[in-house]
Amino acid sequence: MNGKKENEKLYLNFLMNSLQYNYTDLEDNKENPDFKLTINNERIGVELTRVFNITTNPPLMAIESEQRKIADKLHMLINKTGLPKTDIRLYFVPSKPFKPKTNIDEYSLLLLNLILNNFPKVNSQSNVKKASLLPRELVSISISRFDFIEENNVYSGQNGWVAKDFIDLLQNRIDEKNKKIDVYDKKCKKFWLLVYSDGNSGAAMFKPSEETLDFMYKSDFNRVFFISNMNPNNGYELKLQNN
Repeated sequence: MNGKKENEKLYLNFLMNSLQYNYTDLEDNKENPDFKLTINNERIGVELTRVFNITTNPPLMAIESEQRKIADKLHMLINKTGLPKTDIRLYFVPSKPFKPKTNIDEYSLLLLNLILNNFPKVNSQSNVKKASLLPRELVSISISRFDFIEENNVYSGQNGWVAKDFIDLLQNRIDEKNKKIDVYDKKCKKFWLLVYSDGNSGAAMFKPSEETLDFMYKSDFNRVFFISNMNPNNGYELKLQNN
């Protein structure tokens, strides 16, 4: 089972635990839909889909990609310096886009010089917070130097905010999956859709508001659920117009 499938199965089990359902005869070897299982002698097909916050311009995922590139480049530069092993954390301004044509090499070198100029003494930590020293996209840089650190680490601090009102994002994911329901295994009596956010980045942090949960969604699925990793044991069943 690949990583994506394992993650989907994890969230499937979160849903079953939330609903207090026991299932049998699980099939996960085909994608029509992702899982087929039996509950109370009824064969049910369950499709899963992840939701991301793509409402910023550029999308938050694209901003995070640039942040990771900078962190990776800085990590490479740190390894070349021969400095004592350190843990470096870059805290970016939430959803702040980079300037067009930002040069990753020059940007990373600037950060390296800031780190060298603020390098902590042994078994201590320093923080660069002065706005006049930092690029516009950064809030701070944390530099930790302790004897127990065995290798250099550079992290881009998780950015983003917890999205609470995301009706359009949910409806978009439902619409995309509605297109495929006609080709699902007809041996299944009912089809469910589970939309989930795993919180692996700032673009995947969700906690639905009352308005989001009260909205009547359009769906060809018999039941639609939402689960966030912020509270995976609490699955929300969305209200559907066709029910």
